[in-house]
Amino acid sequence: MRRWSVSDKSFINVKIPAIIQDYNRGMGGVDLHDMLIKLYRTDIKWKRFYMRVFFHLLDSCVVNSWLLYRRHMKQKNSKHVSLLIFKDQIAKGLMMVKKENDGKEETYVED
Repeated sequence: MRRWSVSDKSFINVKIPAIIQDYNRGMGGVDLHDMLIKLYRTDIKWKRFYMRVFFHLLDSCVVNSWLLYRRHMKQKNSKHVSLLIFKDQIAKGLMMVKKENDGKEETYVED
């Protein structure tokens, strides 16, 4: 790797450990995931720490599913919706399931 040397006032070659090269090759995915979680984080102030962990995992699942959805839409050469609209559609879909089940008796089938 070429780096600028202040004392020599020129570029010098520096050896890089293999672990640093591996990190630099794969860091884009983790950084993108963290950025997308932070964009529309479910940020509710909970006194119980496990609720924060739960909502972070939920946000992580939504971001991962949106990334898969986006990749699928690119393969189909179709336009995809933004992450915010995607999260909104998930919330609306979950509310519609609740509305459809209101007033109906729930039955469970045992195997």
